[in-house]
Amino acid sequence: MAAKTFDWRLVHFDTTLRVGPAPHNQELFDWFVENLPIQTFTGQTVVGGFSFFHLSVPLKIPAPWKSDKDLVQEDISEMPVGRLNFFLTAGLTAGMALKWGFFNEPMAYPTWAQVVEDDIPALEEVGKKAWDNMMTRKDVMLVEMTA
Repeated sequence: MAAKTFDWRLVHFDTTLRVGPAPHNQELFDWFVENLPIQTFTGQTVVGGFSFFHLSVPLKIPAPWKSDKDLVQEDISEMPVGRLNFFLTAGLTAGMALKWGFFNEPMAYPTWAQVVEDDIPALEEVGKKAWDNMMTRKDVMLVEMTA
C-alpha cells in the first residue's frame, strides 16, 4: 500500500513539511513515493512567482508514462499554495517545483502532491527565508524527501 504522505525537509532551515497526494494523478504520487528517499538541491524560480525549484531530482524507477500530456495539468498561476508540479526529463531525473506564494506565469504543468493544510504557514515562512537566502547569502540548499 502506498504512503499517504511523505516528508519534504529543507535542511538549511531545519523545516519539515508533510506532503500528501493532490486530488488527481494518484499514480504519479504513488510512483514518486516508491523512489524515496531522495536528496536534491533546490533554488527559487525567480521569474514568474514564488516556488522552490528542484532540478535534476534523482530517481530509481523509470516513469510509467511517456508524456506530460498523459497527466492532469493545472495552471501554476491558479493552483493552490503548497501544490507540487512535475517536469518529466530524459533518463532517471526529473524537475519539480513546490509553489509557496504568488505566481503570475499562466503555464500548465502536471500536479500530483499537496502540502498538508496545517503545514502551509511553515511553507510560506520557509519560502520567504529561502528567497532571502537566494537574494543575499546564496547558501546551497538541500532538500530531503522521505516516506
